[in-house]
Amino acid sequence: RDHREFLAQLRAQYPSKSGKRRRRTLTLQEWSKRLGYRSPRSMAMVLNGQRLPTLQLIEALAKDAGLSPAAKRYLELLLKKSRV
Repeated sequence: RDHREFLAQLRAQYPSKSGKRRRRTLTLQEWSKRLGYRSPRSMAMVLNGQRLPTLQLIEALAKDAGLSPAAKRYLELLLKKSRV
């Protein structure tokens, strides 16, 4: 697995703002807005492997998606592996 696969799975299972499981995958526009980004293009570039997520993005994802500390650490390790 790599960070792109992890993020794609996270997007598909992303909780709604009420905390319930979503019935559909978030659009890039919805996801970007929830994470405080103006353009969905940034998220698309991350998902396509054209850009690595920043630490701020990882923090925003962890907080908004309710990632456990272990899941957040796993994502950080996947990113570290990608940078090598």
